[in-house]
Amino acid sequence: MKRVFIYSCVFAVYFLFIEIVLRLFYFGFNEGFFNPHKSLLTKHYPELIPIIDQEVQKEDKAKKILILGGSVVSTNWSHLETRLEKLLQPHYPDKAAIRVYNAAAPANTSLDNLIKYKLLADYDFDLVIYYEAINENRFNNVPAKFFREDYSHVEWYRNIYMILQHPELDYTVVPYTFHFIYRKLNDLFTKSASLDMNGVPQNDIVYGSEIKTSSPYRKNIQELINLANSRNQQLLLMSYAPFFPEGVQLTGSKTDEKYFGGCKFRSNILIWGDVTNVKKGIAAHNKELRELAALNKVNFLDMDQAMVRRKEYYCDICHLSEEDGVQYFATIIKDHILKKQLLWRDHQKYAIVYAEATHRQ
Repeated sequence: MKRVFIYSCVFAVYFLFIEIVLRLFYFGFNEGFFNPHKSLLTKHYPELIPIIDQEVQKEDKAKKILILGGSVVSTNWSHLETRLEKLLQPHYPDKAAIRVYNAAAPANTSLDNLIKYKLLADYDFDLVIYYEAINENRFNNVPAKFFREDYSHVEWYRNIYMILQHPELDYTVVPYTFHFIYRKLNDLFTKSASLDMNGVPQNDIVYGSEIKTSSPYRKNIQELINLANSRNQQLLLMSYAPFFPEGVQLTGSKTDEKYFGGCKFRSNILIWGDVTNVKKGIAAHNKELRELAALNKVNFLDMDQAMVRRKEYYCDICHLSEEDGVQYFATIIKDHILKKQLLWRDHQKYAIVYAEATHRQ
């Protein structure tokens, strides 16, 4: 018994030593010493940090909106949260605060947004807005045999899945570390196919003609709908509104710029794949959105139909110009929220105020 006790103490000391060394290692890479689980996740999703750090309380009387999506509606590209707050605030009957939280981020897909919404389980929102249908098109650019419906053929998600598999991370980083080392060694020997989030290899663009993402996209959106229903939170799905200039063959070269507005930043069509395939992929995802909205009786804004396609409104095939495009886009959302009364529970009182405001305009 004494020997067992000594061995146990030695093991505990060694384990504690390894734990501290590993945490210092992670801390050196800004992963956090005391809360590595949160640090690892927010390193992938830094846009969640301002939301997590704020008190989104259920008893707060303010109306709270969450934005989910890709770069088009993200803070740096659109400042959509600020625009919606300014547009909606004057129409609120009791003049209570309207707070819009933006969890959208560049390159994020339906899966990223579903994961982030799951991570925000403790936060109460009156309305969740979803706008994204282009980014996962890049995942189609692999041979069918390598494609995985959970997107595990993409390195980004393999890393996130591994973090989510280790909820014990805040207590010990040892199991996660050994899992990480094992996976890297396994990849080295098996040469697993893994896409990069930053673009598409030129030789693989040909595979993008088969839209493989329709099924996982539908699955992710359906789960998002189910989750919003279980939390009793309103969900607004929006179809995607890309701009493909009529009669123009986009090539991904600098000459494409003349077909769009004079924006400071723009994205090359080739980061998603061949223009024909990207167009087909967005249409396939929009089809899934429309069907799911109708099937589940979810609030739906057909932005693809509502958005005016003007050169000065677009920076590229999807991103909107700061002054004109984004403001017009935000106004469409504002009008839809007001018309459908998505934030107001006292519909009778709201109807009077909205009618008066509309009359004044």
